Amino acid sequence: MPTPWLSYDTGGGSIQLIQPDKEILFYSYGLNYLTQQFNLSSEPENRNITPCINWLTSQLPKTINSFIYTGGEKYYLEHLTVPLTKDKCTKADFIKLANQLKPKTLEELRNLSPFDPKWMDGAIASNCLILALFNNCSEDFFMVNNLTIIDGLPFASNKLC
Repeated sequence: MPTPWLSYDTGGGSIQLIQPDKEILFYSYGLNYLTQQFNLSSEPENRNITPCINWLTSQLPKTINSFIYTGGEKYYLEHLTVPLTKDKCTKADFIKLANQLKPKTLEELRNLSPFDPKWMDGAIASNCLILALFNNCSEDFFMVNNLTIIDGLPFASNKLC
C-alpha cells in the first residue's frame, strides 16, 4: 500500500525522506553528487538525464502515494510561472518545465534563478529527482513548500493535506 505524503528535503549533500509514522530515510547523496555523477552541469547535449532519473527511481521507495518537495520549491516554481493550485503542481506542468530547462546552459539556468544564481546549479538534478518520484507515485501531482525540515515541516505536514 502506498505511503501518504512523503516529505522530501533535498540539499547539495543529502536527501531526507520523511515518511508519516515511520523513520526518516537519509540518502547520503544530494544534488551535488547527482550533478557530478551524471554530468548535469555540463553542456546540455552531454547531460545524462535519463540515466539519472532511472538510477534515482531504483533508489527511492517503490510505491509513493503523493509527496511534498520542500526547501524553496514553491517559490522556484512560482518564479518560473508554473501553475500551482493550492500549492500543488501537476505532473504535466512539471514535465513541461523540466523539458524547457533541459536544453538550457548553466549560465542560462543561473539567469533564471529566484535566489542566488548558483542555486540553479542543482536545478537539473532536482528536476531528475522529481521525475523519478513521479515514476513511483500513484498521483499526478505533488505538493510544493518553502519550508525545510529545520522549519518543522514534519509537524506541519498534516496541515498541508
